[in-house]
Amino acid sequence: MAKSTLEENVKASHELLRTCNGQKKRILIAISGPPGSGKTTLAETLVDKLNQNSKNFIPHAALIPMDGFHLDNDLLRDQGLLERKGSPETFDTSGFCEAIEKATHCDEISFYPQFDRGQDKVIDNAIEIHPKTPVIVIEGNYLMLNYEPWAQLQRHFDATIFISPEIETLQKRLLNRWIDNGLSHEQASLRVQHNDLKNAHHVFNHSRRADLLLK
Repeated sequence: MAKSTLEENVKASHELLRTCNGQKKRILIAISGPPGSGKTTLAETLVDKLNQNSKNFIPHAALIPMDGFHLDNDLLRDQGLLERKGSPETFDTSGFCEAIEKATHCDEISFYPQFDRGQDKVIDNAIEIHPKTPVIVIEGNYLMLNYEPWAQLQRHFDATIFISPEIETLQKRLLNRWIDNGLSHEQASLRVQHNDLKNAHHVFNHSRRADLLLK
């Protein structure tokens, strides 16, 4: 499969969304893939595109990033998991699953956490979702994992997208990401090799098939 442009991926994602059940008050679409695959960029761009059609100041779409459910660094340090931050066991999985179930309902305004990469911490209640917002985009590495408790998420998704770049592409992107965050080339390389790529391989090996596969 040839590498697609962001514009092509947004168009394909938008077309997938059109196939969802139009009778539902709210549609949940999951965008998953390994770290560095471009999930966040696609999710944010898709939400922006959908919100071009918003009316009456009510957003047509909202984004819930899985990164908002990182466990606190102090807790990870106590558990000896800080160096593996970003792996499945370093997330509040039960809290995330409960939050996604809550997102299927349109009863009242709801709030969700957001991860601040610059501060390396979670900001509580940073995302507000209007009860009449009809499309929720969820983005994260582990949305498509085929084992519990992650697998229970599948029943809430109306459509799923998986982004699957080549490993070489991921490695380059991740290395540049850590260097941009202030690490030396050596530190960034170690972080990528001993954490990020391990997580990437885990995603590739344990994710179920999505409705739409993108490069």
